[in-house]
Amino acid sequence: MHIKFLKYFPMIFVLAVYGCAGNISKQNNLKLNIEIVKLNAWINLMPGQTNLFYLSGNLRIRNIKNEFLNDLQLSEVRLLQNDKIVHVIKPVFYADNGSAHIAPGEEKFFTLKTAGGLKIINKLNMDSPLDLQLKFVNEKSTYIFKISSIKIEKVY
Repeated sequence: MHIKFLKYFPMIFVLAVYGCAGNISKQNNLKLNIEIVKLNAWINLMPGQTNLFYLSGNLRIRNIKNEFLNDLQLSEVRLLQNDKIVHVIKPVFYADNGSAHIAPGEEKFFTLKTAGGLKIINKLNMDSPLDLQLKFVNEKSTYIFKISSIKIEKVY
């Protein structure tokens, strides 16, 4: 039994090391430089209306990889308070010039927003700051961008 194991050990070792490394490298090979141009989080507390949460903003994103970036998407935004996920949304996300393709070294402006108000008021502490985790995807690549301490505005 011990001899059979030794016979197959090199193949198992190669698969374990290179198979896992290939998956890991594909997860984080997006290289982006992201600048927040404007970001707003607010709750509509106007009398006679449903209390809803809104998020909107503009980002300047530069492709710092030496490869063409096809169809950059923002797959989700995690809303966190006190290091706990309050809600996960699929935002509306688009390039301001219409194309989400970014050439090496090129930068583009993008808009993100909720697709309408969110009924998550009971999950949020309106007086505590909000942290965001934006998950960008492109083909099989991902990039997580974190934003801390966003004040939630109250609109009356």
